[in-house]
Amino acid sequence: MTGNSYMIQAAHQSLIRNLLLGLSLALGAVFLAVLIGTASLRLALLGLIPNVFPLLLAGAAMALCGVELRLATSVIFCVVFGIAVDDTIHFLAALRAHAELPTRDQVGAALRETGSALVATTAILVGGLGILALSDVQANRLFGALSALALLGALAADLFFLPALLLVLDPTPSEPTPSEPTPSEPTAPDVPRE
Repeated sequence: MTGNSYMIQAAHQSLIRNLLLGLSLALGAVFLAVLIGTASLRLALLGLIPNVFPLLLAGAAMALCGVELRLATSVIFCVVFGIAVDDTIHFLAALRAHAELPTRDQVGAALRETGSALVATTAILVGGLGILALSDVQANRLFGALSALALLGALAADLFFLPALLLVLDPTPSEPTPSEPTPSEPTAPDVPRE
Protein backbone atom coordinates (compact mmCIF):
# COMPACT_ATOMS: atom_id res chain seq x y z
CA MET A 1 0.00 0.00 0.00
CA THR A 2 1.20 3.46 -0.87
CA GLY A 3 -0.19 6.92 -1.27
CA ASN A 4 -1.07 9.87 0.93
CA SER A 5 -3.85 8.19 2.89
CA TYR A 6 -1.57 5.29 3.79
CA MET A 7 1.19 7.67 4.90
CA ILE A 8 -1.25 9.72 6.98
CA GLN A 9 -2.65 6.57 8.60
CA ALA A 10 0.85 5.28 9.37
CA ALA A 11 1.86 8.63 10.89
CA HIS A 12 -1.34 8.70 12.96
CA GLN A 13 -0.74 5.17 14.30
CA SER A 14 2.86 6.07 15.11
CA LEU A 15 1.75 9.21 16.96
CA ILE A 16 -0.73 7.29 19.09
CA ARG A 17 1.77 4.52 19.83
CA ASN A 18 4.50 7.00 20.81
CA LEU A 19 2.13 9.10 22.92
CA LEU A 20 0.93 6.07 24.85
CA LEU A 21 4.49 4.82 25.32
CA GLY A 22 5.72 8.23 26.47
CA LEU A 23 2.86 8.73 28.91
CA SER A 24 3.29 5.19 30.27
CA LEU A 25 6.99 5.80 30.87
CA ALA A 26 6.23 9.16 32.47
CA LEU A 27 3.62 7.56 34.77
CA GLY A 28 6.16 4.94 35.78
CA ALA A 29 8.79 7.59 36.49
CA VAL A 30 6.33 9.65 38.53
CA PHE A 31 5.27 6.55 40.46
CA LEU A 32 8.91 5.78 41.33
CA ALA A 33 9.66 9.40 42.25
CA VAL A 34 6.65 9.62 44.54
CA LEU A 35 7.43 6.20 46.02
CA ILE A 36 10.98 7.26 46.82
CA GLY A 37 9.94 10.72 48.02
CA THR A 38 7.13 9.57 50.30
CA ALA A 39 8.33 6.06 51.13
CA SER A 40 4.70 4.97 50.80
CA LEU A 41 3.39 2.55 48.19
CA ARG A 42 -0.16 3.64 49.04
CA LEU A 43 0.57 7.32 48.35
CA ALA A 44 2.50 6.49 45.18
CA LEU A 45 -0.44 4.49 43.80
CA LEU A 46 -3.08 7.00 44.87
CA GLY A 47 -0.93 9.83 43.53
CA LEU A 48 -1.31 8.48 40.00
CA ILE A 49 -5.08 9.01 39.96
CA PRO A 50 -5.12 12.82 39.91
CA ASN A 51 -2.50 12.71 37.15
CA VAL A 52 -4.41 10.32 34.92
CA PHE A 53 -7.83 11.94 35.41
CA PRO A 54 -7.10 15.16 33.45
CA LEU A 55 -5.67 13.09 30.58
CA LEU A 56 -8.85 11.02 30.45
CA LEU A 57 -10.92 14.21 30.65
CA ALA A 58 -9.04 15.76 27.71
CA GLY A 59 -9.37 12.55 25.71
CA ALA A 60 -13.09 12.32 26.44
CA ALA A 61 -13.63 15.96 25.45
CA MET A 62 -11.74 15.36 22.21
CA ALA A 63 -13.86 12.30 21.45
CA LEU A 64 -17.13 14.09 22.25
CA CYS A 65 -16.20 17.07 20.07
CA GLY A 66 -14.88 14.91 17.22
CA VAL A 67 -11.33 16.25 17.55
CA GLU A 68 -8.71 13.96 16.06
CA LEU A 69 -5.48 13.18 17.84
CA ARG A 70 -2.85 15.09 15.90
CA LEU A 71 0.52 16.54 16.74
CA ALA A 72 -1.01 19.82 17.94
CA THR A 73 -3.55 18.08 20.18
CA SER A 74 -1.12 15.45 21.48
CA VAL A 75 0.97 18.21 23.06
CA ILE A 76 -1.97 18.91 25.37
CA PHE A 77 -1.45 15.59 27.14
CA CYS A 78 2.22 16.30 27.79
CA VAL A 79 1.69 19.83 29.10
CA VAL A 80 -1.25 18.93 31.32
CA PHE A 81 0.48 15.84 32.69
CA GLY A 82 3.52 17.86 33.72
CA ILE A 83 1.46 20.48 35.52
CA ALA A 84 -0.82 17.90 37.16
CA VAL A 85 2.19 15.98 38.47
CA ASP A 86 3.64 19.16 39.95
CA ASP A 87 0.41 19.92 41.82
CA THR A 88 0.08 16.38 43.11
CA ILE A 89 3.67 16.26 44.35
CA HIS A 90 3.17 19.53 46.26
CA PHE A 91 0.05 18.12 47.90
CA LEU A 92 1.68 14.77 48.78
CA ALA A 93 4.80 16.50 50.17
CA ALA A 94 2.60 18.63 52.43
CA LEU A 95 0.73 15.49 53.45
CA ARG A 96 3.95 13.69 54.40
CA ALA A 97 5.15 16.73 56.37
CA HIS A 98 2.27 16.01 58.77
CA ALA A 99 2.74 12.24 58.95
CA GLU A 100 2.44 12.26 62.74
CA LEU A 101 -1.20 13.37 62.50
CA PRO A 102 -4.22 11.16 61.86
CA THR A 103 -5.11 10.93 58.17
CA ARG A 104 -8.04 13.33 58.43
CA ASP A 105 -5.82 15.99 60.02
CA GLN A 106 -3.01 15.30 57.52
CA VAL A 107 -5.36 15.87 54.60
CA GLY A 108 -6.76 19.04 56.19
CA ALA A 109 -3.29 20.45 56.84
CA ALA A 110 -2.10 19.60 53.30
CA LEU A 111 -5.17 21.27 51.78
CA ARG A 112 -4.66 24.38 53.92
CA GLU A 113 -0.99 24.59 52.94
CA THR A 114 -1.28 23.89 49.22
CA GLY A 115 -4.90 24.54 48.26
CA SER A 116 -4.69 28.28 47.64
CA ALA A 117 -1.42 27.93 45.68
CA LEU A 118 -2.91 25.17 43.51
CA VAL A 119 -6.02 27.24 42.83
CA ALA A 120 -3.99 30.38 42.04
CA THR A 121 -1.56 28.69 39.65
CA THR A 122 -4.38 26.83 37.92
CA ALA A 123 -6.41 30.04 37.55
CA ILE A 124 -3.43 31.83 36.01
CA LEU A 125 -2.71 28.98 33.61
CA VAL A 126 -6.36 28.50 32.66
CA GLY A 127 -6.68 32.24 32.06
CA GLY A 128 -3.58 32.29 29.88
CA LEU A 129 -4.47 29.18 27.93
CA GLY A 130 -8.12 30.19 27.76
CA ILE A 131 -7.10 33.22 25.71
CA LEU A 132 -5.87 30.79 23.06
CA ALA A 133 -9.39 29.40 22.81
CA LEU A 134 -10.36 32.71 21.18
CA SER A 135 -7.77 32.31 18.43
CA ASP A 136 -8.69 32.16 14.76
CA VAL A 137 -6.15 29.35 14.30
CA GLN A 138 -7.86 26.01 14.99
CA ALA A 139 -4.76 24.33 16.47
CA ASN A 140 -4.31 27.18 18.96
CA ARG A 141 -8.02 27.21 19.79
CA LEU A 142 -8.06 23.47 20.49
CA PHE A 143 -4.83 23.60 22.49
CA GLY A 144 -6.10 26.45 24.66
CA ALA A 145 -9.59 25.11 25.29
CA LEU A 146 -8.62 21.48 25.92
CA SER A 147 -5.61 22.41 28.07
CA ALA A 148 -7.71 24.76 30.20
CA LEU A 149 -10.38 22.07 30.64
CA ALA A 150 -7.82 19.41 31.56
CA LEU A 151 -6.09 21.74 34.05
CA LEU A 152 -9.40 22.38 35.77
CA GLY A 153 -9.86 18.61 35.93
CA ALA A 154 -6.37 18.24 37.42
CA LEU A 155 -7.21 20.82 40.08
CA ALA A 156 -10.48 19.05 40.93
CA ALA A 157 -8.63 15.74 41.18
CA ASP A 158 -6.00 17.19 43.54
CA LEU A 159 -8.44 19.11 45.73
CA PHE A 160 -11.36 16.67 45.83
CA PHE A 161 -10.66 13.17 44.48
CA LEU A 162 -7.25 12.57 46.05
CA PRO A 163 -8.23 13.80 49.55
CA ALA A 164 -11.45 11.78 49.38
CA LEU A 165 -9.56 8.65 48.35
CA LEU A 166 -7.04 9.16 51.15
CA LEU A 167 -9.85 9.38 53.68
CA VAL A 168 -11.94 6.52 52.30
CA LEU A 169 -8.96 4.20 51.91
CA ASP A 170 -7.39 5.15 55.25
CA PRO A 171 -5.74 2.03 56.67
CA THR A 172 -5.94 3.27 60.28
CA PRO A 173 -9.18 2.74 62.15
CA SER A 174 -11.14 5.90 62.79
CA GLU A 175 -11.78 7.02 66.32
CA PRO A 176 -15.37 6.74 67.50
CA THR A 177 -17.40 9.91 67.45
CA PRO A 178 -18.62 11.25 70.79
CA SER A 179 -22.12 9.87 70.15
CA GLU A 180 -20.77 6.32 69.77
CA PRO A 181 -20.04 4.44 73.00
CA THR A 182 -16.50 3.22 73.38
CA PRO A 183 -15.91 -0.42 74.31
CA SER A 184 -15.02 0.57 77.90
CA GLU A 185 -18.31 2.43 78.44
CA PRO A 186 -21.17 0.23 79.57
CA THR A 187 -24.36 0.52 77.62
CA ALA A 188 -27.79 0.49 79.17
CA PRO A 189 -29.52 -2.84 78.71
CA ASP A 190 -32.56 -2.91 76.52
CA VAL A 191 -35.66 -2.97 78.65
CA PRO A 192 -38.67 -4.55 76.98
CA ARG A 193 -41.79 -2.38 76.97
CA GLU A 194 -45.03 -3.80 78.17
